[in-house]
Amino acid sequence: MLQRLIYLSTKTESYKGHKTILEQSVKNNGARGISGILLEYENNFIQYLEGDPIEVYSLFKRIEQDDRHKDIWLVDYSPVSSRAFSNWGMGFKKLNNTELKAWGIESLGSQISADSLQERPELLQLIQMIEFSGIKSD
Repeated sequence: MLQRLIYLSTKTESYKGHKTILEQSVKNNGARGISGILLEYENNFIQYLEGDPIEVYSLFKRIEQDDRHKDIWLVDYSPVSSRAFSNWGMGFKKLNNTELKAWGIESLGSQISADSLQERPELLQLIQMIEFSGIKSD
């Protein structure tokens, strides 16, 4: 059985770029059978993880302790029938407004939060785009 987990968070001053996160992810996640993508948009992260339910949730608990981000909000933790990102241990994409507009999303704003998901359905649309659009990793 596969599980997906999606969370949103806000970057902190401790965040110095995605290279270190990706190096750690590729090293650690491959051995645990976890794949996914990390999206960076302005001051926010949106991450999609998939794999064994226990491994994915254990990783999320470690992520919650990471000082490179704060205001971590679990969006979704549900079973999936197949992987959306089987080609990568962890992909990365820095989103910009041009790409968002190409997907029909005007803007996400500078702060993404639990409240903004309820007020701004385009955030959920973006998360669905991650799964179904074939985003390529940077």
